[in-house]
Amino acid sequence: MFDGKDTLVRFMTEHGADRILFKCLAENDNSKQQIYFGGSFEALNQIPFGEVYPDNINGKVPNYKAAVQFYWISYEGQIECAPKAQLILYPKYPEVRLSGFLQYCSIAPREHLQPVPPGERRYNNGKDGRVLVMGICRDGKILAYLVPAGSSLSDELTSIADNSSIFTCIEIGSRFAKKVSILTKIQEIQNKGWISGKRMNSQGKIVPYNAPNAGGYTFEACMGIIPNGRAEPDWMGWELKAFTSNRITLMTPEPDAGYYGVHGVGSFVQRFGHAREQGDLYFTGIHKCGSTNARTGMSMILYGYNEETKRIINVAGGLVLLDSYGEPAAVWTFAKLIEHWGKKHAHAVYIPYQKRIMNGEYQYRYVNPVKVGEGTDFNKFLNAFNNGVVFYDPANKLFINNKGNFQIKARNQFRMMANDLNVLYDNFSNETLTLIL
Repeated sequence: MFDGKDTLVRFMTEHGADRILFKCLAENDNSKQQIYFGGSFEALNQIPFGEVYPDNINGKVPNYKAAVQFYWISYEGQIECAPKAQLILYPKYPEVRLSGFLQYCSIAPREHLQPVPPGERRYNNGKDGRVLVMGICRDGKILAYLVPAGSSLSDELTSIADNSSIFTCIEIGSRFAKKVSILTKIQEIQNKGWISGKRMNSQGKIVPYNAPNAGGYTFEACMGIIPNGRAEPDWMGWELKAFTSNRITLMTPEPDAGYYGVHGVGSFVQRFGHAREQGDLYFTGIHKCGSTNARTGMSMILYGYNEETKRIINVAGGLVLLDSYGEPAAVWTFAKLIEHWGKKHAHAVYIPYQKRIMNGEYQYRYVNPVKVGEGTDFNKFLNAFNNGVVFYDPANKLFINNKGNFQIKARNQFRMMANDLNVLYDNFSNETLTLIL
């Protein structure tokens, strides 16, 4: 058994953890009632998880599930996978729970995670001294250790627990930067003044990039970020977005159902797009929930969402683009959007920039105020979409390239105005950084 926090932290970091969280367990955190991870979907911002899928769709309590790579650490220092561990997301309440954490794992601490009979409960389902410590690894593994009640380690951890939050983070100098660190880095870039367009290639080498849309690439190159389309934060746990207009792109997920989901972007644009020069086809235009776009004749709806309770009521629902006949032309299911939003948007910084042309060269300058959002929940996104604050603004096209061949470009953008960003976050601020030019 580990005799102190530092010993446990050292063991976890030696086995790959670079972020450590712990939760003081309540009496009803057990194998039968599952372990409570919060009364919202915010746990998804901190716990790595796999593919999200709907379950028990027509049952009494429909939900979403997502597997986790959960490994128990025994009191003797052994490590073994709990292959059935998973997160269960209950949109009805809403809440997230951890389940399946004892199954098929020989070293799981079963004796400390059994349900307490009603007549033997002493804490009225409150905290009982047990502590679940989780070491989060870069590859998505979770190293878990159950601290028994009454132990010196339990006393040490409960004395530093953040009682205002489900999880308490143990600082170990990980890949996740604090707000002051990211702002200091941005300030350094701002103080460089005008920067010639550039980007970082797949080998990590910075190369010139003279283009009118290179503001984001140039900023990423200054941050040392290789461009990628993965649904993960850009830099040390932070999502970074440089913008030059008041309209900001939040994410660009592909539809996973409807006509688009079945037939793909090419067939979609051929069927629903409008022609421009040289026979190019485009599908563009702002589509807001509850209204019809005049050009496309198509409308967006939020299927399976109760706008009064602001909760999902159908786990098979999603964001739906209806054609002029009321048929689903494109669908983004809640399950896929939860996965995307939960992994990428917990901490975000939005950096405004200006651009100019000097001697035929595009240059960029990053300015104030820098917008910082911390703490989000998928329901905040849905509510903003339902109110028309977030909207679908695609730029899909089918065109003839320089070689005379047809080329397809998919760009399914969900966007909003920069001045409305605060509705997506628990904490939001506009930061004016000191410039030394």
